[in-house]
Amino acid sequence: MSEAEATPGPADVPNVWGVLWLIAVTLMGLYLLAQGFAARPPERSALTAADHIGPVSYSMPLVSYSRGRSRGTYRTQLISLTLPGFGWMQVSPPPTLWVDDLDRLRADQRVRFLIDRHFRIVYEATTEGRTLLAYEASAANRRGRGLGLILAGLFCLGVAGLHGFNMRRDA
Repeated sequence: MSEAEATPGPADVPNVWGVLWLIAVTLMGLYLLAQGFAARPPERSALTAADHIGPVSYSMPLVSYSRGRSRGTYRTQLISLTLPGFGWMQVSPPPTLWVDDLDRLRADQRVRFLIDRHFRIVYEATTEGRTLLAYEASAANRRGRGLGLILAGLFCLGVAGLHGFNMRRDA
């Protein structure tokens, strides 16, 4: 047996960078899947109701976002409310949605907000039989975001699976 036969060659050494890449893409895919399932909207009955009488204090900051190649900004509302059992907090509608006519409320007008207190998102706002923000629109917005994250996670896991299959085939 010669010394050349005992020395491991490049094919005998595992591809460390390939393994690290496989682990990174797999973890990214699992993270995106978890984020996608977490972004799904809660049931209407699981939301916290907060009643407010009179004008509502809010600000309208500009929010920047970056999703892959698309970058942009949108204006949102940060609404200051007192939630029963939780105290004061700032909440906002889902991205790109708006609670209409907050600046036109009378001093004695009651507004009911349905809020996901964990994520601080307003899903519905109603007053005197009028809907200022519909639950259906808010839920559809969150479902679309969750579905996009789930698809991105599945894509990453698919790429990782193909890479792992190719690594195993080459070994």
